[in-house]
Amino acid sequence: MSRQSVRPDQAKGHCMPSHDANHCRRVHALRTHVRSGVRIHCWMGILGIGIFLGGCGAFEFSALIDSNELDPAPNIVVDSDIKTAESAQGRAIEPIGSAGRASVNKKGSLLFYPHVEVKWNADGTLRQDTFLQLSNDFADDVQVQLYLVNGDAPTDAVYTGNPPVLVERKHSGWNKIDVQIPLTGDEPTYWSAITGNPKGVSSFSILDPGVPVGRPDPDPDNIGGRVIRGFVLGWAVNAAGHEIRWNHLSGSAMVMDYRQESTWEYPAWAFASHALQHGVEPESCKTHNLDTGRCVDGGVEPGEISLDGYEYDSCPERLQFQFPAVGGNYLAGPEPDRMVIVDASLTLAVLGVDLRQDTSGPITTKAKFDIWNENEIRFSGTERCITCWDLTPLGQYTRQGIANHFFATNLQTRVGRARVDGVASTVCAGGRGQNLDTPILGVMQKIVRFPRMDEEMETASVLPKIEKSGLILGGQGEEVARILYDIVAPPEEARGSDGE
Repeated sequence: MSRQSVRPDQAKGHCMPSHDANHCRRVHALRTHVRSGVRIHCWMGILGIGIFLGGCGAFEFSALIDSNELDPAPNIVVDSDIKTAESAQGRAIEPIGSAGRASVNKKGSLLFYPHVEVKWNADGTLRQDTFLQLSNDFADDVQVQLYLVNGDAPTDAVYTGNPPVLVERKHSGWNKIDVQIPLTGDEPTYWSAITGNPKGVSSFSILDPGVPVGRPDPDPDNIGGRVIRGFVLGWAVNAAGHEIRWNHLSGSAMVMDYRQESTWEYPAWAFASHALQHGVEPESCKTHNLDTGRCVDGGVEPGEISLDGYEYDSCPERLQFQFPAVGGNYLAGPEPDRMVIVDASLTLAVLGVDLRQDTSGPITTKAKFDIWNENEIRFSGTERCITCWDLTPLGQYTRQGIANHFFATNLQTRVGRARVDGVASTVCAGGRGQNLDTPILGVMQKIVRFPRMDEEMETASVLPKIEKSGLILGGQGEEVARILYDIVAPPEEARGSDGE
């Protein structure tokens, strides 16, 4: 990673509507943006003259900022990887400006579904499916590039006995498949994760095929069953497969448990694109001033999606949520012997994501929790190493030497509030992938168990009535991540009489 100092007469920039305050300070700009060959320009008043370079809003200025406003030797990073680049002082690159942060409460050009899970019973019958919903509320058609990602790690085959007998086959992990789907104007659609229908998306089972399909399910409620789980992300693309601004996508996922006759739902995380105009390719920031937080050079880079507040919304730096303390029984009803059990599972997915064929591997980070009880007392020390993706019940956030403050006995109250941050740590070193300070996204699943009373025996029946609900995680701060993917090259034209 190289660095360079930038003088005022060398500075480059973008007159982006979302970056006036931070990027074009004290510069009065007149912006026009007309497609179909008409010149695009940005007039700089008395400070300089804008020269059109090409693309959507790329300009070179003779002076962008007064010399008094520039540090003598600003800390500039020519950024080949916006997530991992750091300054000489070890600071991670901060989001550029404050144009927007990902949220579950808005539309965007890129959607992230953090929890997709398919299960089978021990006899091979389908137990649980996930239905993904996706909508385009614009009047024109658009293509959406989807990636289905296996969240679990790869495992080797397991043998027992002598001679060895295969107990469990080898499983792929952290692998992915991609599919591109069309959405017509104003079209809402959905599909089943296990079948891909009715939209015609690939089946999630292709991520771990075999007989039997999937891997052993760690869920104690599904002993002997199988599971495939992970996440789905997708973004609007043009005919060439390049990412484009199309801030008209929204989605949600519904997890349907047929055996327990329960379901829960959550909205997808949405990232808006900051391209100048609807339908065009956004620009990535290539040169980033770490001292001022400004982008000083950029350009269109298909296959590189920067979640940095410049090309797309930035990521939340931390997630926060309220939770029921494990074992707290804070929803007990009027019958004292009918104990209502409340539990929750937390799904966390690591950003960024390298989806290229020659991938650099998944990112590892430490999920560091700060937890408060009802008496406003803060607890620390609860943590978990995560590579790519993780689904864990709150009651299992325990390992040797680490306190689990999700338990009511440790929290000392029945409910609590938690804040989680993905941080680089030597505690998680040695795992596969890169160990980074990185943003994480997720969702929480709350599970309420109502014991069913047997009127004749007046005792609780074996199987309780189970209700589930999805809880949205809130965001705090801003942090940068990047998504990398392969662009499929178009075929060459025919040459010669033989058509080759």
